Amino acid sequence: MLPNSGPRRIFDAVQFINLFYIGHAIPLYVGFNVEIAGGFMFAEVLSTIISVLVILINLRTPVTIKGQQTLHLRSVIRYYWQHGMFWDLFGILPFNLIFYKSIEQSSELNWGALTVVIVLRLLRVLNVWQQVQLFNKFEV
Repeated sequence: MLPNSGPRRIFDAVQFINLFYIGHAIPLYVGFNVEIAGGFMFAEVLSTIISVLVILINLRTPVTIKGQQTLHLRSVIRYYWQHGMFWDLFGILPFNLIFYKSIEQSSELNWGALTVVIVLRLLRVLNVWQQVQLFNKFEV
């Protein structure tokens, strides 16, 4: 999928909405003790699915290495690993869902563990913020 193609731009918009959701939902979960149930559970699962799709699409997007675009899978993975793949993989782990399911079984709430688990999801938003700052350098 070419970076400037129509489908890629649509998917980037969906990814932006997903990151907007993550950036607003996490403070609700942490600050106001909102339970993940019903619509929030659906949104969390959908958010995780979108994040997985982002990684898969990034693996099928050509990268520029030494002035030439390539879609060779090994080169793309190497390039992507050097430019944030680890944090993307770490960010898609459904920490919130795992944590809330464990609470349902034990009926105890460990606020320290909850805060750490949810803040880890914000790493994905931090990555996007860094990319936005990079794009601002090229603004005319």
